[in-house]
Amino acid sequence: MDIQEHISRTKQLLGIAAEDIHKWIDGYFDKESFRQFMETRSARGNFNPYDHRRHRHCIEALQDALDEFKNTYQEETIEKVFRMHLKDDYQGYVPERTDFSDPGFLSKYHQGSPEIKESEEKQLFGVDQLEEYFADKAYRTQRERMPGDYGFWLRIMLPTALTVLLFVIFIFIVIVPKIHSVMIDDKRELIQELAKTGVSVIRYYIEQTSAREMDVQSAQMHAISELSKIRYGVQAKDYFWIIDYHPHMVMHPYRPELIGSDLTNYRDHEDKSGKYLFREAVELVAEKGEGFLQYYWQWMDNPDTSALKLSYVVDIPEWKWILGTGVYINDIEVEMNAITRSLIIVSILLLVILLIFMSFIIIQGRSIEHRRRRAEAALKEAKLRYRSLVETANEGYILVVDKAVTYSNTRVQQMLDMGEQELRGKNIQEIIAAQSGTLSMEALHDMCGRKPDMFWLQLQLRSRNGTAFDVNAKVSKVFLSDTVAYLITVRNIQQYQHSIILDASQKVEDSVEHILTDIRASKNPGHCMLSLQRLPAVILSGNCMSAAQKRGAIMNCYYAVTDTLITIIKPELDQKYAAFTGEKNFAFLHMGSNARGEMTFFSDQDNALVYLETEGENNKKELKRYYLELAVKVCAKLKTGGFDYCPGGIQASNPGWCLSLEQWRRKTEFWMDNFGGKSLLEAQVCADMYNESSDLAMSVKADFLACAKNNPSFIQALANSVLQSGISRPLFGVAGSKQTDGESRINIKDLLRIIESTVRLYAVREGIEPCGTIDRLNALRERSVLKDEMYRDIHASFEQLWDLRFARQLESFRNLTKMDDCIPVIGLSDQERQILRQATESVEGLLAKARYDFLGQIF
Repeated sequence: MDIQEHISRTKQLLGIAAEDIHKWIDGYFDKESFRQFMETRSARGNFNPYDHRRHRHCIEALQDALDEFKNTYQEETIEKVFRMHLKDDYQGYVPERTDFSDPGFLSKYHQGSPEIKESEEKQLFGVDQLEEYFADKAYRTQRERMPGDYGFWLRIMLPTALTVLLFVIFIFIVIVPKIHSVMIDDKRELIQELAKTGVSVIRYYIEQTSAREMDVQSAQMHAISELSKIRYGVQAKDYFWIIDYHPHMVMHPYRPELIGSDLTNYRDHEDKSGKYLFREAVELVAEKGEGFLQYYWQWMDNPDTSALKLSYVVDIPEWKWILGTGVYINDIEVEMNAITRSLIIVSILLLVILLIFMSFIIIQGRSIEHRRRRAEAALKEAKLRYRSLVETANEGYILVVDKAVTYSNTRVQQMLDMGEQELRGKNIQEIIAAQSGTLSMEALHDMCGRKPDMFWLQLQLRSRNGTAFDVNAKVSKVFLSDTVAYLITVRNIQQYQHSIILDASQKVEDSVEHILTDIRASKNPGHCMLSLQRLPAVILSGNCMSAAQKRGAIMNCYYAVTDTLITIIKPELDQKYAAFTGEKNFAFLHMGSNARGEMTFFSDQDNALVYLETEGENNKKELKRYYLELAVKVCAKLKTGGFDYCPGGIQASNPGWCLSLEQWRRKTEFWMDNFGGKSLLEAQVCADMYNESSDLAMSVKADFLACAKNNPSFIQALANSVLQSGISRPLFGVAGSKQTDGESRINIKDLLRIIESTVRLYAVREGIEPCGTIDRLNALRERSVLKDEMYRDIHASFEQLWDLRFARQLESFRNLTKMDDCIPVIGLSDQERQILRQATESVEGLLAKARYDFLGQIF
């Protein structure tokens, strides 16, 4: 969408034109190159008409827009216009800056230029075929003669109806009976256990008769008396009853009229079968000794009401008695009816929801089916239609016949920076780098003869300028009319440096010095990253390395990689911006843990860029574009090496951190005059700025320290920000020896962060230029800010905490668990507990001193 369309749409929806905002968002656009491209269909250098979008067509640029137009529009208006512009350009999606390094994103949104597509497709189809194809003339007749939709409706509706039917059957044929069975089983278990209790009472009196303590008649009378009083269940109205073998009723607490009566012909009148329930009880105990009976009986003590009852009878052979007890199970039926009603309601609701979803799917499926039929009809007529589908794929395709590239799609050509004619006929070995991962060169030579029909592999392709990049590849056979070819499908992958982390016990014949030498000698980013990937194994195999040596190795290799990437990428940009003849003087600035030399294998990248401006407004804009593009490429390459983008956007590829020396000075002055949370955060990041080889970088750092030293109010605000958010008291307890283990966890990074921020606060006040925490501690001791004892405690605690955190990160990585720097206290060794206890005490002492020195607080 062009500027005028954006303006019209904004005015229509928001009531304002906001032309200046739209023009600002579309800034950095190379109009001259685009004009040349439109006129000649050829671009100078690697011109991409969408390249400018990575700078301001992303959510990270919103803050810059708010800063730019804060005096013109309200913040809410700026944000609405900004988001609307991006959504209109990206089909409702608001990109992030990292999206512009994603080949899938670029392929979806930035390869659809009508001008580019027309240029490519005319070569494939010819003008006449292309016009007919896009004019929808070539297959309209076939579309009109399409068969009916009965098959489609049958394929969609029949599975849906069967799914619903099976669901209902499963619920009411399987689940409901299962619930009923479980409830009955619970009742059975209950009365069986209760019957055993009654039997134990009778057994007691039988034993009394055996011991001649009581006569049989007295014992029976006592047993009957005791059992007749026992109640349990709902309202305590469930009971025991006794009959004899005849059967006669011996005892029944609620039917005294039956006691002594003959029950041989007593029937269950409620049961349609007319069950002789007492006769059946006698037969049951005669056969099995005990068992269950189900029948209708009066409801508790109410002779006018009957209910279904489940009883358990047990034989007492010594006295020829049958003891019985039971519970009513009509409540199960009531509960089952309630459950059934609930399931019916749920089933109906679920059916309605399914129908709604299926209606939506059917509507969408009908639309998709219609488009599919149209595409199918078109594909049958188009001469090279299959090729057009391959050309729009996100994957790269290479067709190899007799080891020669016969066909390659646009995606592969973009990856390799080669044209179709240049690739055609090239031996496949010429585009595969020597470091081909798991695929050996010999195996690739014999691919056509010895490989299976389809196989996966990982290798590296080499672009025109020698840059190697990793891909996942699938190789499959393609049977042509007179020969067998192989189709290689490739996708970009990222290999992170810590993906080769080894056990510390593994011997590695390498050294940090060798890695540094190879990094600095690299001629392309691929080789540079491969060299970096050797570092984890070297550090982990060096068991005698101290924490400081590990940090130094990681820091030196990281700096070497950054410098080498700049050296490799810069000539390419110099050629692209050859029209700009001014001097290029800049410095890549390291920040955060990168600058302090305290990073691990798992740190993200915090960086910035400073440069000297040239005269002339056009030169300034061109120079800004140059450095932003350089920063974008360097940061993207660092990400492929395993150093993720900064979540807070503090990196050189962000226009807010890619500034001229004068802009850095203004930014510093703004921090000194505005003590907001964001300003203090950014100021602390700037305090860690490092690049000792550049006078520009040292100038930015010196300006910041000078301004801070001359601004006591800023120091005070910084102190309030740092010291008011110290360690929480529970954390001391967790680390201390008196705290029980329980569920407590301790965050090592929190302790490290407090040391880093507090020492940084002192360094800013004292104007200390080194940014490493240990270097700052040394400087503070030399200036007598810290006494020797406190210096030694903090120094030792910092080294031990960093080493402990590094070891825990490696353990989390090996175990594939979340890496969050939090350690459960219950899992700590005695030595680790001692380290954390001493570190906590040291940090508490440092905080107390800082609060007194800066805030005048005494604890």
